[in-house]
Amino acid sequence: MPSEAHREKTPPPKANPPPPVYSTPFSRGTAQNSRSRFRSTNIDENIRFLEQDLEGTPVVEFPSMLKALLALQYLREVEPNLKRSRLTKEKGASQVSDAAKKFAERHYSALLKEAIQFCNDPKRSADLKDSLREAFRAKSETKGYSPIVRGLNSILCHFQNVRIGQLEASNDFVFMVNDPIPLRSANVSASGDDDDGLAVSKSATRSTKRKPDILDPSIRHLQGLMPENEHFGLDEWVQMICHQHDKIMAAHQKASKRGYPGTRLSWNDVTHCWELKSGKQLDEEHIAWLDKTFDIESILTTPEKDALRVAKMKGESAQHKRHVELQSESTSKSQKRTREDELPSASVKAKGRKKFKPDESSGNSGASGSNGASGNNRASESAGHSGSFTSVASSSSSSAKLSPKLQCGFYGVELLRSRWDRTHAIAILLDNGRLSLGWHDSQGCIGTASIDVVAQVPLLVAMIVLFQRFGKRMRGNAGWALQAEVDGKNLEYSLPDHARSGRGMRGRRLVTATPLVPRATEKQEISNFDLATIMTPGHQSPTREKFERTGTKPFMALTLLLAAPEDLIQPRCSHDLESVIWCLAWYITQGVEAWHENSFALVGGAKTQWRKGAKLHIFPEGYRKGSEHLWAPLIKFLIQWEPLQEMVNINVTPYSDQANMKLIDELLPYPKRSSGEEWDWMVWKVTEEDIRDVDRLLVTIA
Repeated sequence: MPSEAHREKTPPPKANPPPPVYSTPFSRGTAQNSRSRFRSTNIDENIRFLEQDLEGTPVVEFPSMLKALLALQYLREVEPNLKRSRLTKEKGASQVSDAAKKFAERHYSALLKEAIQFCNDPKRSADLKDSLREAFRAKSETKGYSPIVRGLNSILCHFQNVRIGQLEASNDFVFMVNDPIPLRSANVSASGDDDDGLAVSKSATRSTKRKPDILDPSIRHLQGLMPENEHFGLDEWVQMICHQHDKIMAAHQKASKRGYPGTRLSWNDVTHCWELKSGKQLDEEHIAWLDKTFDIESILTTPEKDALRVAKMKGESAQHKRHVELQSESTSKSQKRTREDELPSASVKAKGRKKFKPDESSGNSGASGSNGASGNNRASESAGHSGSFTSVASSSSSSAKLSPKLQCGFYGVELLRSRWDRTHAIAILLDNGRLSLGWHDSQGCIGTASIDVVAQVPLLVAMIVLFQRFGKRMRGNAGWALQAEVDGKNLEYSLPDHARSGRGMRGRRLVTATPLVPRATEKQEISNFDLATIMTPGHQSPTREKFERTGTKPFMALTLLLAAPEDLIQPRCSHDLESVIWCLAWYITQGVEAWHENSFALVGGAKTQWRKGAKLHIFPEGYRKGSEHLWAPLIKFLIQWEPLQEMVNINVTPYSDQANMKLIDELLPYPKRSSGEEWDWMVWKVTEEDIRDVDRLLVTIA
């Protein structure tokens, strides 16, 4: 007998079996987060894609944008029931449009009137004007953030109780400096973590994450961040932001580290993003405009009457220049970035395709790097005052930073993808005292010509006052409800907070609607939804009608497939047995495409045609090698199965004599008689005279 040391031992079972593979990758429930093998874009390509998206941006006057926002607010919030479908007749649609235009004109005039009165009142506008003076005299860009925030919040405080026409203030947000950085835009590069991680990958080439300079978090979010201040109103929160900003940031960092739900600031909590740029101080003569008396004519015509024309010309020039550069890039043999020797050595790396990291969402967007192949001279264009959202080509300098216009485009992408029902986003740029607004939605971007916030400060006030009167729909939160009727009850689907839309940058959007999964797997699971029912809330078990006809169409019985939707088919054991037969047919044929797609009726017809065309001694095209011995038994079984199923479906019920008489009485026609009427043959009786002698003799013998 062998010793214990030499005895063969059974290997222990594997402690870690291979994980199951689901139809959607684990913890990646949306198509935009599906894994793929390679990312087809690098930093410079992503920047170029966004440039191309913004090249055709239409530019409108700033007052026209405010009127358009008012008209949209009328349709979405003031009179939402007046919205018509696409099939609305021309007359009805024109009436709605006229009503929205009249509403916009009336309330725009009221807004501008209130803003001018506010700016001409030295006492009421003192905080705003002092803040603007301090910001535009600041020696550095960052030192101008806090004064701008103080000025914007002063507008909110002064107009919080003012009713303008039909619009009342919501007072549900405040402005705050985004420093330290509670919110930032994610990487453009293929390296780095998702925007939820807020971590920069050290291996990313020029992957500096950018951040908005000013945010407008909701007061509800601040109350969740600091529950001890739930009783604070707008004035108290403004005072805390101005004088105790560090305390708010400390509470945010503490809550983020502990992972408290709902306390971490996300793009979903923000409505508008502000990007501030200051390349030089404004001269005192320019700042002196704040002390002048404003009127409608002066703020709409000074200091540049042709700002819109200049913006359009700049946009057309930039678009033409970009087109020429793209053509030169396609014909160039060298992909080396210009001024590469001026970049830090750590940032000079070979360009190429990088593997896609699963932690990075495909919809992320951010600001990093630049397209060095686009030239050296466009960096100076970003300092211009055109305000055009089409002049974004200046972002593609060899510098690692993006232009302000392009950065606002990335903020628009971040806001659009922050939630699944986000309809639009607004990004605001304040560049050297000139303010412009960009409206981003699923169709693209609409920009405005810039205004001078010093000489046209009432327009700035009107914009902030209008934002203060926006409801949820005008803040981009559509509030759509996904409802379904189950067992006569209206139910509403709930989506997780992290569910996002599929919007993203060109080149980073998912092409296929089916999430990609590894093809070589050791283990898979298929969920069985046969006879599936939906649980009614409040019930301990699903309501089963016993007539459900859900299942895998290639394997379902023909009776279930060919039945009309209103027919009630009682499930039988024969249906399960027939499913085994069709599974065998699927195995031999290696799948028939017509059995998988289309409706139940079409699949049932395709399976019926296949059964009639199958030959006993002819193998199907593309059959599985090694299954030849199963083909003949399958065909014989199908030939015998059809008549058996017809007999199963025939209900044979034994009838008694009384039931037969009742059936004859109900179905056979006979003359109708009135109630109580008797016919002669019904009351006739046999008498002695009616009996024949022969019959009498037969009765006697019996």
